[in-house]
Amino acid sequence: MIDLEALCAEFLSVGSKEPILFLDWSPSDPDSTTLVNLALKIRLQSISGYSRTLDLNSENSFSILRLIESVFSSKKIFILGYNFKSLFSYYRRVCRSELVLTNVIDLFWYESYRSIESSKGNMNLGLSNFKSLIKDAETYKLYSSYYRDLISKVVPFMESFPILNDDTGTIVYSNYNIEGQENGRLSCSCNKKNVFNPHSLGEEKKNLLFYSSNYKYFMQFDYRNMEVAVLAELSEDSELLDIVKSPDNNVYSKIFEKVTGVKNHEDAKNLGKKIFLPLIYGQTKNGLSKSLDISIDQAEIYFNNAKKYFKKSFDYVEAAQNEASSKGYLEDCFRRKRYFIDGESYKARNFIIQSPSALICLESLLKLYREAQDIFAVAFHVHDGYFLAIKKDSIQEAFYSAKKALEGKLNLMPNLQLKTTAKLGKTLDKMVLLEKRKEGVI
Repeated sequence: MIDLEALCAEFLSVGSKEPILFLDWSPSDPDSTTLVNLALKIRLQSISGYSRTLDLNSENSFSILRLIESVFSSKKIFILGYNFKSLFSYYRRVCRSELVLTNVIDLFWYESYRSIESSKGNMNLGLSNFKSLIKDAETYKLYSSYYRDLISKVVPFMESFPILNDDTGTIVYSNYNIEGQENGRLSCSCNKKNVFNPHSLGEEKKNLLFYSSNYKYFMQFDYRNMEVAVLAELSEDSELLDIVKSPDNNVYSKIFEKVTGVKNHEDAKNLGKKIFLPLIYGQTKNGLSKSLDISIDQAEIYFNNAKKYFKKSFDYVEAAQNEASSKGYLEDCFRRKRYFIDGESYKARNFIIQSPSALICLESLLKLYREAQDIFAVAFHVHDGYFLAIKKDSIQEAFYSAKKALEGKLNLMPNLQLKTTAKLGKTLDKMVLLEKRKEGVI
């Protein structure tokens, strides 16, 4: 039995002496999809030698973690740790509330974002990396403005949102990795007992239902033409910007017309998709010939036209590839750093577009979470798609509220104008475009 009064006095004493504490826990990624025998061992340490280990369970987790929150957050003490998302998700599942630790620094995020040596298990290196983060004003602002809340609030909320697999009768949860992909997107893993993977839903779509009776509909928003729009802004390509910002939003059809000279083609949109981004990302004219099933001579005409009409876009990605080749690494416009091995500098063409796009999607996820209130819940997130849980009588209010959050002005890229499509359905396999929805369909 832990004496909370004595522990509080101990923490207050430590807080008056230590400006920085390290917090670690075991297991490092507890399986909070099941609450059976869910226990956690946490340890607070300092460089000067202080160390305190505590055993947490379903009975005392709330009291102990809230005590850490109240003492150390109020004293503006930095708490350094590794992959804090797992701890915040544990707390939300066990205690069914949000843990508010305002001064946590997730070293795992910083070390991944800037591609620096991992400090896991090494307090001295962790302290050095923390000091580097504090000096790096731009990256620290990104962490404070976006990633801290994603790690401590948004992702733990999604990971605690229960979905019923009607086929197995099991309540399942998503399980995200904050730094899951090289270009900054969240990824999901199935290394826990009761999970589903939103990124690879197949036949199981029809079996996933709301566990809570409060929700009746799934609403799905997806960004249109996001990578093309981001590329247009980054490269300041006026030709591409005009197409992206045109009112009819037929981006790929217009690109197809520009590159091929063919107008009113019935499959212009799909063919435009097969032409533009693959070429931007390094596809050769031979590859284009095979993709479109056309002659190499015709592919070369399209290839040259694309580079002529969208010169600034191609110059932008080619400059990125050249820099990655000469330096061995590249930083995107938001200072995410990635190294490239010999012979793979071509991957910089994807990175320089997809990495900023990923962060913009996360800003929008954060805006959506803050907008939700009692109107809807953010159930899960897949790349540039957002899946909401909607109450029976809140469809219209939820639609306009979410659309406003997703299509509003972005702090990260204020001139970027993104549009969305929206679908609605009682199950994920029977989603209907809202603009095509008829009375009685749902």
